[in-house]
Amino acid sequence: VAQAQRVGHVPAHEGQHHFKWVVKAFEDPVQGAVDQTFTEFKLGPNCRLCLLRQNHFPDPTNFSIGKLYTNAFYALLDKHLAASGCAVIQTTSPQVARTSFWTVVSTIESVGLNATLHHTHVPSFGEWGYVVASRRPYRLPEKLPEGLRFLTPQSLPTLFDFPLDMARVPTEVNRLSNQVLVTTYEAEWGRVAKSGAD
Repeated sequence: VAQAQRVGHVPAHEGQHHFKWVVKAFEDPVQGAVDQTFTEFKLGPNCRLCLLRQNHFPDPTNFSIGKLYTNAFYALLDKHLAASGCAVIQTTSPQVARTSFWTVVSTIESVGLNATLHHTHVPSFGEWGYVVASRRPYRLPEKLPEGLRFLTPQSLPTLFDFPLDMARVPTEVNRLSNQVLVTTYEAEWGRVAKSGAD
């Protein structure tokens, strides 16, 4: 099992942001750093990710950060993903920023990965979406950990059901050459900010 952990924020030149992640492979202790500026996704040739927990990438509010949501980045992720591994990718609200959410999904699928979508209500944000990216189809767990306060085996499937107001819409693939996600994200969340100011 491998686990990604955020270990620091290092400001770089010209407004770029660097978030360093350390990937720890417990069966094969190869360590590497994922530099979220995209240009240095280095895990070592023998490291395969069984599970990459993507705690939180910054929102795609500029072209530098937008690179983390491109098909080129997901192709690098796929290169290091074990056959049975998966990466959980925080996206955005499929209700507020519906086109942005489905752009991320289309982009992940464009590199040949399976995309299993789910959403949940986050009190401070509202409805929020995530994608499980994997080479094999994702299966819901048969059992849940004991002691959970809200999630039950009966309610779990509802997280993977998208009602009509969050259903799929046609989108482009987010590429380094177009960065459509940045402009779409800004437009959708900009409408929310404008309506809140009115």
